[in-house]
Amino acid sequence: MQMEYIGAYLRFKREQQHKDAGALCLSCNLTRMQLHSIEQGKSEAHPNTIKRICDYLNIDFIALFQHQEKYRELLEESFIALIYMRKDEQQMLMQKIEALHFEHSILYPQYLLIHLMYVAIHEGAVKKYQSLLKQCSYFIDVLEPRHQFIYYLYKGYYQMLSGQLEESLHTLCFVDGLSVLEHREILYSMYGRLYYYRREIVLAIEYYKKAYELLEKKWNINRLLATQCALAACYNRMKEYDVALQRLMDTLKLAKQYKNTAVIERTYYEIVMNRFMVRDYHSVIQLGEKAITIHHQPQYLYFLISYASVKENEMEKAHLWLKQRLKQDTNALLQQLLTYVYHMAHGTSVLPYLVELIQQLEKNQMDTCELYRFLLEDLANLYHDAGCYQKESYCLRKLMQTGY
Repeated sequence: MQMEYIGAYLRFKREQQHKDAGALCLSCNLTRMQLHSIEQGKSEAHPNTIKRICDYLNIDFIALFQHQEKYRELLEESFIALIYMRKDEQQMLMQKIEALHFEHSILYPQYLLIHLMYVAIHEGAVKKYQSLLKQCSYFIDVLEPRHQFIYYLYKGYYQMLSGQLEESLHTLCFVDGLSVLEHREILYSMYGRLYYYRREIVLAIEYYKKAYELLEKKWNINRLLATQCALAACYNRMKEYDVALQRLMDTLKLAKQYKNTAVIERTYYEIVMNRFMVRDYHSVIQLGEKAITIHHQPQYLYFLISYASVKENEMEKAHLWLKQRLKQDTNALLQQLLTYVYHMAHGTSVLPYLVELIQQLEKNQMDTCELYRFLLEDLANLYHDAGCYQKESYCLRKLMQTGY
């Protein structure tokens, strides 16, 4: 029997059910030392002993070992589909996997890892992601090295999404030190994203380029396109707007060719942001309206379009977008952004709203660095027009600190 898998699985189930180790030992005629040894996978136990533990924990002993070959093949297929970002294939395979109830199989650790990757790529639900990470941690020692590599990668990614940038860096450095050579292109992409969030853009570009080279060799088209878009976003953040725009247009063309909807969505968003930052409001409206029809998570597109509509004096259009989103959206930051535009559109004093908004954006610069910089310029201009030159000077100093 595969004691390392069985032991980890039994320990997980016991702790999940809040069953006391002492009570289990009494019921199954085991010493604590024997149970510990079984749960750690350190000693071979008689099948009857394992069955007694399974009965105590309401686990179907026979089901644990059924259909292993078929299950392994399905999990490996899913793993490859996730590595190569084949979206339709991933969804079809996950539906098959969910129907098989892997929680009753000895291959549950591998299933958990696949589920973790799927949630990270498709759902990004932080609480669910955190729960899966915790469950995976029970089995980390019994996973094969390439799967351990992926687990720690996605742990670093979770820390990144949670704003724990230092912790994420430590985790990625740990992954970098592992002797696993497979899938290092994903590690470099993660490094790129982390340094992008940390606003260390030169390093972000360096790592994205490393990832790009490896992805090109492996012909991993979907991740290649995502990396190309991420590189363009870096040039956007560096204020190299012409370079960024050209790269984004090239990426959009290829993403349409390969029917990669996720990259098409992200690229459209970055193009709209690019035009917004150079205050080309006509293009923001034109491209933003197109982007919003295909974007399943419009992020800040509603703000960009409504702001541009006010600046272009298309008040009817601005009110339409504001009416659609002001009462519906649960994103507190987006609500504040739209409230600012609402007061702009109505000609009321926006200064107090803008000051409050900038304070909020300062706390959340991972994703909104460009908006922060843009609105800081607006605030500096308002202070200048009001003759508050000292406050204007303070805003300009802040702007210089956000430069690259």
